[in-house]
Amino acid sequence: PPAAAPPSPVRTETPRVEATPQPKVKPRATPEPSPESSPEAKPTRAPKPTPRPRLTPTPKPSPTPLLFELSGWEAIDDGGHAALQVRFAINKPARFTLLNPDGQEVGTSPLVQPIERQVTIRMGATGRTPKPGLYQLYTTDEGRLIPAREIRVEGPRLALRSFQFVSQPLPRNQFSVRGIRFALHNSGDVPAYFDRLVDVKILGTPAKFTLPASPRVAPRQEVLFEASGNASPFSSDSLAVELTLTVQSDSPSPVVFSSFAGIP
Repeated sequence: PPAAAPPSPVRTETPRVEATPQPKVKPRATPEPSPESSPEAKPTRAPKPTPRPRLTPTPKPSPTPLLFELSGWEAIDDGGHAALQVRFAINKPARFTLLNPDGQEVGTSPLVQPIERQVTIRMGATGRTPKPGLYQLYTTDEGRLIPAREIRVEGPRLALRSFQFVSQPLPRNQFSVRGIRFALHNSGDVPAYFDRLVDVKILGTPAKFTLPASPRVAPRQEVLFEASGNASPFSSDSLAVELTLTVQSDSPSPVVFSSFAGIP
């Protein structure tokens, strides 16, 4: 018998599915960089701080001015140096400063209180006679020098009141001079300080005598001095003498006295 023919393949068709159309989306536009955000742009300044309100300071009360009244003064000897003793009245604590006629500061007082009425200020170095002229007295207020008063100084005025030899009798009616005694009066307005060495001429013959330490005469005082030394023997009981003292100051000056001296 004839062979049977193979069966025909069956064609299966897949149903076509149509795609649903999608809506078109427009791409977003990229914003262009602004000049401020550009890396090449200049850096922006920081905002200015808000100014703080100014506070008006409370005004301080003005300091009380120094009031000064000079009631008197005198120059004294204060332990070997000249000093100005000032009598005054003030309304607040202050210091006093003294300037000499050359404008140099020669003395300053400690701080004085209103209850005080007197202060002592140096007029120069120890053992130095103040020079005559116009002195300036200042007060110190809050660290400032304030002119207070001008004080005029005339200087010392010396007078020889007496002179006598310290002698020892010798044979043939002669005398050996061992020293001298003399009294000085100061009628000036400042103390006078002397060199210890005294030059004496006895009938024209020079001799030297030495005074004790720190010889001086305060104003309106008289002082009796005794100086030791030696001189040639004399036979007369009344001798003409010339006494020379050196006043110690910035410019030492000799003071010469002439007198007659007796042999006691």
